[in-house]
Amino acid sequence: MKEVGKLKYIALSKESDISDLVRFSLYLSKKFNEFEMVDFLTNELNGYPEFPFPPFYRVISGVWKIRRNMGASITVEFPHNLEHLNSKIIRDGVSNIFSCLERSGEYIFLRQDKKAIDQELRRCIKKQNPSLANNPIYLAVHKSEFSNILEQVRNKILDWIFELENKGIFGDEIESKESVIMQNNFIQNGNGNNQANVIESPNSTVNQTLNNMFKGDFNYLASNLRSHGVEDADIQELQTIIDVTPLPQSPSEYSPDLKGWMSKMLGKSIDGTWQVAVGSLLATGLQQYFGILG
Repeated sequence: MKEVGKLKYIALSKESDISDLVRFSLYLSKKFNEFEMVDFLTNELNGYPEFPFPPFYRVISGVWKIRRNMGASITVEFPHNLEHLNSKIIRDGVSNIFSCLERSGEYIFLRQDKKAIDQELRRCIKKQNPSLANNPIYLAVHKSEFSNILEQVRNKILDWIFELENKGIFGDEIESKESVIMQNNFIQNGNGNNQANVIESPNSTVNQTLNNMFKGDFNYLASNLRSHGVEDADIQELQTIIDVTPLPQSPSEYSPDLKGWMSKMLGKSIDGTWQVAVGSLLATGLQQYFGILG
């Protein structure tokens, strides 16, 4: 399957992970020199900075609630000229937004982090309920507001795919996502002699495919590590080490810093922090990243 075709498949699948979709889109946008999409996807993945203003769909609306020590919360009513206070800009990356949707209940409750708006809210509360002016306040937002953000991102990527196809840009041959996942799971989770045969055969079709696809793709490596329980701080440390050390041609050329990082991860595997046995996963993942077949 061509790369753009694979991207379209992921984008159209409602079961696809939004973070994986954005990461793969970012990879292709860099490959095809689509600089406007690079900026868009980078912000959607990592979160938007304070300036410039993010896309309109990231402005969500809700209702401010006053939390009381006893009894139900109270809704804050605003005059028409202050109804804009019921809106909030969401700058978080798509993975954080998706995490919000996994919470229980129909609503997500957000604090106000802008001092000026918080003061305006307090003034309105003081007029309506003076005794509650200093109580905690939260913006109650229906989950559909967050779902819309992810749908808008998905739609933007689909529009971009259509533009690429109209330009005749389809990308190189690439295996389907399902095939790669099945092969990767077989390498990591196989058993008996079959597992040994796959891991010990550096020239196997499986290893060649994974190596060609993901060489130098740190986003994929990071996603794979994160899916097995590696913390973002550890992934960032790995990226820093890779950025400042020479490119190894074999595992024996790994830098002391890289070996030290791997040892630390092995320790976390022993104490149960990781979700799988980490040795073969680290070895395979880093060899794929560096393009080391042996």
